[in-house]
Amino acid sequence: MVGQRVAAIGLDSASWDYLSELVGQGELPNLARLLERSLHGRLENTIEYRSELSWTTFVTGRTGPHLKYWSTVRFDPDTYEVLDKGAHGGQPFWASLPCEKPIAFDVPHSVLGDHPGLIQVNTWGAHSGQFPRSSKPAGLLTEIDERFGPHPAFEADYEACWHQPQYVHDLADALVAGAERRVDICQWLMEENPDWDLFVTVMSEPHSVGHHCWHGIDPTHPLHSHPLAHHSADAMRRVHIGVDEAVGRLLDALDPDDVVIVFAVHGMANNTNDLPAQALVPELLYRLEAGRSALANPSRAHGARQDTLWPLPPGYTNRYLSRLYADSLPARVARDLWRYSTPTVHRLRWKLKARLTGRPVRDFPSVSDFHASPEVQGTNEELLMLEAGEQAFQGPRLYQAHWPEMRAFAIPTYSDAHIRLNVVGRERHGIVAPEDYDAVCDEIEAELRSLRDLADGQPVIRDIMRVRADDPMDPEGPSADLVVLFNRPVGGCTHPKVGRLGSYPTLRTGEHDNRGFVLIAAPWIRPDEMHLNSALDVAATVASIVSGRVDEFFDGHSLVDPVSP
Repeated sequence: MVGQRVAAIGLDSASWDYLSELVGQGELPNLARLLERSLHGRLENTIEYRSELSWTTFVTGRTGPHLKYWSTVRFDPDTYEVLDKGAHGGQPFWASLPCEKPIAFDVPHSVLGDHPGLIQVNTWGAHSGQFPRSSKPAGLLTEIDERFGPHPAFEADYEACWHQPQYVHDLADALVAGAERRVDICQWLMEENPDWDLFVTVMSEPHSVGHHCWHGIDPTHPLHSHPLAHHSADAMRRVHIGVDEAVGRLLDALDPDDVVIVFAVHGMANNTNDLPAQALVPELLYRLEAGRSALANPSRAHGARQDTLWPLPPGYTNRYLSRLYADSLPARVARDLWRYSTPTVHRLRWKLKARLTGRPVRDFPSVSDFHASPEVQGTNEELLMLEAGEQAFQGPRLYQAHWPEMRAFAIPTYSDAHIRLNVVGRERHGIVAPEDYDAVCDEIEAELRSLRDLADGQPVIRDIMRVRADDPMDPEGPSADLVVLFNRPVGGCTHPKVGRLGSYPTLRTGEHDNRGFVLIAAPWIRPDEMHLNSALDVAATVASIVSGRVDEFFDGHSLVDPVSP
């Protein structure tokens, strides 16, 4: 019914297949009871940019082409620089609805809304929040931090430590505690503002654990048989049970007449994009252009430490690609010295370096090493400027000095491999004539489709999408010309022209797919299963229940008729 209170609870990157499995085992009783009284079904989101655009489409209710926004990464054709740009600057949809007092807590990829009664907290614990820690009214997040504390896993879930049992165990503990703390805050916000009429929050915990631990529960993953995979399976189970308990507490805090929407706008699956985007595709393009290698093909790759269970160096592994694999004599000597040293030797070296430089002593990552930054204040434009910056840790940056001399090159991405063509009249040092654009795309696609898995010789390309095919010269188009989707997790490939690529270390075992789900429950909704719908429909459904209609501003449609009892 129009005018009812709506509570929309996002489960970031939760897999409906895995949730259904746990529901069937009796492990998620709260989702099970919600499912029994809900209209429910699967959702589908954009396949390209599925890691970077999904939450933006929910927050704005619009598609990337309408927003002229596809990614958190921006390529500058004049300077060949690639910068993080943060969230889309448009208003979140809840700020445009006829609500008296909407509350939005920790929704990723959203700026602060311009609504007189809005209460909003950004990046309390979101994974990839894409907007600085802030709140409206200003100071609210500081009060929350002082009263409840920040999320105990905040910023601790980006490390490539899936193979370290202690890290996985500690991360799961922190995520379970974070889910409980999140509900404490949500309940407090509801109690402090009893006249709220729309409450939106997103639980980041499935996202964080899925990146590290997916191989533990997916029998098709190459690392499912890893001797420590059972630690990851246990972490996945514990975190999802903790999320279910948190959802149960939120449900119990609501009135029987409230509308409840539990949803995910994308999911989690085998990681098929980290290594292609960070090492394999950038190195392939460089070798094809330069006729030489930048990364070595080690006979005993650093990734072999996955088998011996030695820890990776501290920090996100991509930044060490050049150090680990750079194909030069000094790099080879340093790599061999590093490879055959024990963690104890590394710690002694770091202590000595710290004493000589006066800097803090480094160590292998642990969850307790990370802490939330304080709340910041300012306009949306000022706060987004804080998110902008270079991506020094990204693997494609190793080749950046050569981009002006290359016809095509891989650019930094948080998703599948992204390729940019160096086009005359678009890039400052363009090489590819506009009339040759399609032919060069054809040539690059043919080279990519020649890649074979180093493990079994099978093709690895699922699809290659030409995301600027309609107008390659559009200054507001995507940063990439081609988006390359691999069909399986790979550590290395072979190519008929450039030979062997890799193998390289596995960074994360789980990555996003474009599948989500939605459960809608209210006294006037008849429980049923829906056919496949668009993830864009979640925001439109919320809008229709609150206001009785879906404005043309939304690209989705309502999944329910809010007027009918």
